[in-house]
Amino acid sequence: MGLDLCRFCQQFDRADNLVDPCDCYKKFDALRVHKQCLEDHIAERRSRMKEGVPEDRPEYCAICRKAYRVKLSWKFGTKNLFSLKSFQSYFEGATILMTFCMMLFAVYLCLTVTPKRHRRGHRRGEDKPEDARVILPMAAVTCFMFVICLRKIYQRWRHQQMEVTVVDVV
Repeated sequence: MGLDLCRFCQQFDRADNLVDPCDCYKKFDALRVHKQCLEDHIAERRSRMKEGVPEDRPEYCAICRKAYRVKLSWKFGTKNLFSLKSFQSYFEGATILMTFCMMLFAVYLCLTVTPKRHRRGHRRGEDKPEDARVILPMAAVTCFMFVICLRKIYQRWRHQQMEVTVVDVV
């Protein structure tokens, strides 16, 4: 058995210990990798992507631009739970939640307090309360936007917490 070079760790190893995860092996004949090196490479590219460095998708080869032919297992990890990016997501979620609660309170005030003031002696033309037909649709749209924002923040946070493991090379 011959020795091949791992393109990530640059160490020689037996050919049966290395895998060819993309089409680069067919073109260059020397771009095979260790399974663990591929996991580390994908994890490192994902961490750079999390830090805001513009980069292609981590599951794609940087040379041939094709998806790695591997089965990946994504599992929830706790090592990034208290990272700066996680705290940013926590802060965004709390800010949006507080804004949403303030909006609900404002809708409550518009629907309950203002009509009482109107009945207490104001003339019909003065200080006319907002109509519920205007307030309720606006509140519904705001609730919908709140759910979408919260979902997007959760997806980004969950993506930051995931750790990748190469299960098999197809």
